[in-house]
Amino acid sequence: MKKSEISIGRKLLNLKTLISFLIAILIFYAIFAKFDLAQAMAAIKGINISYFALAIVSFLFVFPLSALRWQIFLRNLGMSNKLKDLVEITILSWFANNIVPAKIGDLYKGYLMRKNYNFPVSKAMGTIFMERLVDMIFIAIFIFISGLIIFKWSIPTNIMLPLLALFILILAAIAALFFINSFQLWLFKIVPKRLEHIAKNFHYGLLNCMKAKEAHIIILYTLFSWLAQAASVFFVVKALNLSMPLFLIIFITLANALITAVPITPGGLGVGEAAIAGILFSFKMEYNLAMLVSILIRVITYWIVILLGGILYVASNKK
Repeated sequence: MKKSEISIGRKLLNLKTLISFLIAILIFYAIFAKFDLAQAMAAIKGINISYFALAIVSFLFVFPLSALRWQIFLRNLGMSNKLKDLVEITILSWFANNIVPAKIGDLYKGYLMRKNYNFPVSKAMGTIFMERLVDMIFIAIFIFISGLIIFKWSIPTNIMLPLLALFILILAAIAALFFINSFQLWLFKIVPKRLEHIAKNFHYGLLNCMKAKEAHIIILYTLFSWLAQAASVFFVVKALNLSMPLFLIIFITLANALITAVPITPGGLGVGEAAIAGILFSFKMEYNLAMLVSILIRVITYWIVILLGGILYVASNKK
């Protein structure tokens, strides 16, 4: 294996990954200390399988929708990848993010583009950065709107402060884009020679992957992707014969995505479950039921991705 290659197996067994899984185990221990397993099993026996199957199917639409958006970014850089290939790479990157901390899956996504299509990793990372920025903008806007509605125009401080931090981060990223574009010649002069080619590729990929005339298509694919995830949460709630306000479903969907994006544990393992349950606690949902809802949501967003990605990883010739 070349030094520049990314081995998921090696990353999985290194000390940082093992520590991150230990953190996840400790979080699980803390949040499940009062969990009544017998009561949960009784609730699971009454689950509506059809609705739960719809929850899984709804979530799986995220992959082709994300790949369609990425296909546009890559096409603007001269690539003409087939959609099925980009869906495969997208699933493999999500799989990597769910088993290795520090968002290694994003770097792995770029690596797979270089390995399979001789497309520079740094240029691919420019498109991936743009994907993340677009997603963060959507999350910030719709978490704020749904939060205002469900909290009756008074968002709690413990939610408002991270949200403000997210807005500041987004504004900083946008400001950085303008700065990079405006002072690119000066920036390339101060970059070490050995990194100049990487910096130029990243700059080119970042600033040329999205065109203004395609903004409406990017917005639609992003919106449909988040709606697919919200629909998945909706069907989980229906599967348990519960009712929940639409904007609370949207808030939970986006909060889960935001919190699990922080690379504390692989795929936000433990952190995501605690966050969803915590939100439901704040709306006076009974402890065991809130934990069960969070577990079922994470079965889809975490464990189904590992199952699907693991099968694909074994079978794929792209890894």
